[in-house]
Amino acid sequence: MILAGVAVGLGLGVKLTTALVLPVIVLLAIRLGRRRALGFAVATGVTFAALGVWSFVLNLVETGHVLGHGGGRVEQTVSPSLSGGLTTGRKVLLHLIDRSGFEVHVIEVLVLVALCGSAALTTILRRRGRSWGSAFTTAGVFALSLLAPIFVAGLAVLNERQPSPVHLSSLAGINKRVNEDVSSFGSLGLVLVGACVLTMGATLRRRRDAACRLILALALPLFLVILALTSRYNPWLSRFLIVPAALTAPLFGPLFSRRSMTLGIVVVAATTLGLALVRNELKPLDGSTARPWKLTRVEAVKLQVWKPQAGRALEQLDALVSQKACVGAVLDTDEPSYVLFGARLERHVTFLPRENAPQAAQRAGVPYVVIGSGNVVSLADGFRASGWALRTLGSDSTERYWILSISPRGGSGNCHSSTAVEQAKTLEQA
Repeated sequence: MILAGVAVGLGLGVKLTTALVLPVIVLLAIRLGRRRALGFAVATGVTFAALGVWSFVLNLVETGHVLGHGGGRVEQTVSPSLSGGLTTGRKVLLHLIDRSGFEVHVIEVLVLVALCGSAALTTILRRRGRSWGSAFTTAGVFALSLLAPIFVAGLAVLNERQPSPVHLSSLAGINKRVNEDVSSFGSLGLVLVGACVLTMGATLRRRRDAACRLILALALPLFLVILALTSRYNPWLSRFLIVPAALTAPLFGPLFSRRSMTLGIVVVAATTLGLALVRNELKPLDGSTARPWKLTRVEAVKLQVWKPQAGRALEQLDALVSQKACVGAVLDTDEPSYVLFGARLERHVTFLPRENAPQAAQRAGVPYVVIGSGNVVSLADGFRASGWALRTLGSDSTERYWILSISPRGGSGNCHSSTAVEQAKTLEQA
């Protein structure tokens, strides 16, 4: 429990949603005895005080709020409500129906493997003297363990036939994409976790560790309930469930009690891993693009799901602005500011305040300013009024992604000077 306390203390400092598993972990600590519970509490407190608390202290000092001004946690937190919790919980559960990479032809191959494999296994067992009933049971268990993707695909079909289904998309509903940003547990993970939780009553009989196993089985449902009641839905909530899923993993043991089931699970797991590596949309190995390690910056950014326009914007920016130029930026929180620094990180980037941005850019001596997608309309007029030339970057049929403002003076070229750098630091702190 000492190591568990250290892990929880570190987790609370890194990701605040770690707190949602505290009820389960505290119950486990209490169940294991007063001494272990005390050790867990001390280890958690000491680790958090020594290593985890400082980000919250920094937020409090610089912003006056323990959680800072935002960054995800603040704006995504809501007051608990039954209707909101049910809506969020349903969407998160649907996101767990994850068919990443398991297209129809892949599922058909698994069905063929299940049929042929079970027939071969039945023949082998019969030749070894097993009865027909025993051979059929073993072969059936092997075939059943290969059908997890079919079960998940069936759930997807049932959802599509509902009067008001949550339709497939890249960022919500049931997922079929191989992408770590939108994928969830995969076909096998959902079935394993669901089987352990739903069959808990049958596995608790006459077990000395029944209470601990029941507490572990509650990890995922309890985490989901608390998360749904306290969070506004977004497509990435399901990734937080990896923590309670890991707590549920010790219950997988009975599923591997039969070698035939273990073999089927390994086949599906290996298939899932292969699909994840070969068909990953962000790092594909299927030949649709260059190998991941050979992708240019522009090619890599174009593969992003959330803002594909960023690739075009970066390509146009590199064509207009030198790799060693001085650039100002007014971007939103989630925009890929890292691309502004250039291929070899040689550009000097000054992040400017939204208020009086043209004047701040002139004081910083930057000849170029990139205006982010969330600030295009309001800031572009201000730069235009100050005589800056505007160029649209990464536009598509629906919106402009970025706008590049070019100074009417062509830039003073002094943004690397000590005075300008100090002014830039002052602006960033403001």
